[in-house]
Amino acid sequence: MIALFALFFAVGTVACVVFGAWNVATWFKVADAFGRTLGTVIRSVFSRRILSLAKAFFSNSLLFMRLSKESATRGVIISAFLISYVGVILINHFMAELVPKIGPEDPIAVFLYAPFLPSYFFQVVPVEAVGLLGNLYGFADNSFMAVIIFGEVWFAYRRFVLKESPLKTTFADVSAIILTVAWLLVRLVGEGVSLLQYKVPASIGTYWFLAYGISQVLKPFTLDLAYVAYAMWSLSGLLLAVFMTSIPLNSKLWHIFAGPLVVLANAPQGQEVKIKTLSSTRAFTLKQMVEIDGCLSCGICADNCEVYSETANPGTVYLGILKNFRSIMRRRHGPIAKIIRQEKPTSAELKLFSRGVYYCTLCARCREVCPIGIDTRSLGRAIRELLVSEGHYPANYNMMRDAVASTHNVLGLPNSERTMWVEYLPNPDETLTKKTHAEVAYFVGCMSSFSPTVQDVPVAVAQILQHGGVDFAILGENEWCCGYPLVWAGMRREAEELR
Repeated sequence: MIALFALFFAVGTVACVVFGAWNVATWFKVADAFGRTLGTVIRSVFSRRILSLAKAFFSNSLLFMRLSKESATRGVIISAFLISYVGVILINHFMAELVPKIGPEDPIAVFLYAPFLPSYFFQVVPVEAVGLLGNLYGFADNSFMAVIIFGEVWFAYRRFVLKESPLKTTFADVSAIILTVAWLLVRLVGEGVSLLQYKVPASIGTYWFLAYGISQVLKPFTLDLAYVAYAMWSLSGLLLAVFMTSIPLNSKLWHIFAGPLVVLANAPQGQEVKIKTLSSTRAFTLKQMVEIDGCLSCGICADNCEVYSETANPGTVYLGILKNFRSIMRRRHGPIAKIIRQEKPTSAELKLFSRGVYYCTLCARCREVCPIGIDTRSLGRAIRELLVSEGHYPANYNMMRDAVASTHNVLGLPNSERTMWVEYLPNPDETLTKKTHAEVAYFVGCMSSFSPTVQDVPVAVAQILQHGGVDFAILGENEWCCGYPLVWAGMRREAEELR
C-alpha cells in the first residue's frame, strides 16, 4: 500500500502537469503555431547553440549574474536559494536510488517516495551501516534547507517589512512565500521525529543538525513517535501537493518554469531585438508569451524607469504592466477562470491598463537590466497592438493615423512643405529637390522635415553629404511617412496599408 505522503505527491504532480499544460496551450492559442516552435527548439538543441543555451541557463537561471550586476546581495541570496532548492531535490532523489526501497521498486514509486526519504532512511539503513555517505547526505539535506529557510525569511522581510516592491502585496504573494517553504518546514519536523523514532545516536544525528535540534526539543515530551512521524510526513506530502498544484495557477510561482525558458529563448540572440515581421497575423510571438509569464517581479525595471520615478505608478513600468496583463490573460484563458466561470476584464479595467501601457516611452532601459533579459520594448509594441485591436488606446492617436492617411505625414501638414528645411542650408542646392536621379536618396522623415526644433538634423546631414562629394537627392513631397509612429503606437494594420 502506497504511503499517504507519496499519494499526495502523486496527485500534486498530476495537477501541476495538467494545469501547466493548460498554461502552455494558452501560449500557443495566443501566439505562434506549435510546429514552427518545435522546429526552432530542435534546431537549437542539435546545434552549436546548445553550448550558449547551457551557459545562459547556469548564468541567469541559477547564478543570476545579470541580477548580481544590479544588486550583488539579491543576486547571491536568490541564487543560493534556487541552488539549494534544486540541491535538496536532487540529493534526495539520488539517495533514493542507492538505499534499499520500501514498497514497490519501480521508477515511479521511487520518484514518489524520494522527497520523503528521511522518513524511512533509518528503517532501511541500519544505524551501524549509515557510514560517511549517509552522514554527508544528512548534512547536505539540512544545509540546503537552512539556506532555503534563510532565503524565505529574507524574501518576507523585503516584502512585508521593507516593502521594497512597487506592487501591493496580494494573496498570491503571501501564498507563494508560505507554500514554497511550508512543506519543507513540516518535513524538517518529520525528520526530527524520525530521528527519535529510530533512536539515532548523537554521533549520527548531529549531521542532521536542524532536525537534530528539533528532536532535542521534542525529546522530553511523551509522544507516540510512529503516529506523530506518520502525521508530519503525510502533512508534508499534502503541503507539497498544494505547492505543486499552485505553481501553474499562481503567477508568482509559475515563473519557476517560465523564467528559465525566457533565458534560453534569449540566449542565441543575446540582447539583440529580433523584431517580428509585419506580415505576422498575431500580435504576440510564443517567446513573448513566455516572457509575460516569466517575469520574476523583482522590481529592477522600476529602479531604472524614468516614467516610474516621476509617476510612482507601477502600472507604467513592466513589473506592473506584465502583472496586469497576466491577470487579463488568466481571466480570459486560465484554468481557474474557465472552471469557476470568472468574469472577464471590463472595458473600464482595460482602459486603465491601457493608460499605463501608453505612458511607457519604450526606451528599453528595463530590457538592459532585466535579470532574465525580457525584451520589454517588443512586448510593449505587441501589447499595444492588442489594445488597438480592441479599441483601448489614446484617442489622439487617431489624429496621427488620419494625418498619415490624408497628408502622408504625422503632423497633418501639406506634404509639399517637406523641403522647407533646405532653405536653412548655408549653401542651398536648388537642384536638390528637383533631382530625379542620384547615387544616394536621403530619407529625411516627418519630424526632421517639419519640426523647427529638429530641422538642424537634416541640415547637418546634408552638409556632411555635400562636403563628402556625395551625389544625393531627397524625395520631397513624394516622401511618405515611414510608418514607424504607427507601428509603435500599436497600429500595425495601418502601417501595413501605408507600406
